[in-house]
Amino acid sequence: MTHIQNLFPNLPERISGLGELAENLWWSWNPDARMLFKMVDRQAWKESGHNPDKMLKEIPAEILSRVAGDPDYLRHYDLLLSRFLYERDVPLDHLLLQEFLDVVHCIPTDIANCDLDLFSQTFLCFHLI
Repeated sequence: MTHIQNLFPNLPERISGLGELAENLWWSWNPDARMLFKMVDRQAWKESGHNPDKMLKEIPAEILSRVAGDPDYLRHYDLLLSRFLYERDVPLDHLLLQEFLDVVHCIPTDIANCDLDLFSQTFLCFHLI
């Protein structure tokens, strides 16, 4: 058993990513992640004090099994988990730089479409401002 399986033995394999998400503070600043936990069981989310770790440890296995078979929930789960895993695995400096560029929108189209790496594009951007 993995560490996550030991922490959350009632968590079905299909939604096992909730365990990893609960153990990472990413959920706390991501409203979609908080909603994902809330969608499991609104009352359990409230009773846990909006604590996913506590909720997943205390919620009955039947509720988790029901959610693991709900196509609407799984659609949200798959989307969010893929975003979480991407952001978890991408180097932080790349994410921060990309967020900066997304907010500032300072790179002209001709630079953004060239073959320069993100660092070089940012360097050019600062010199154009």
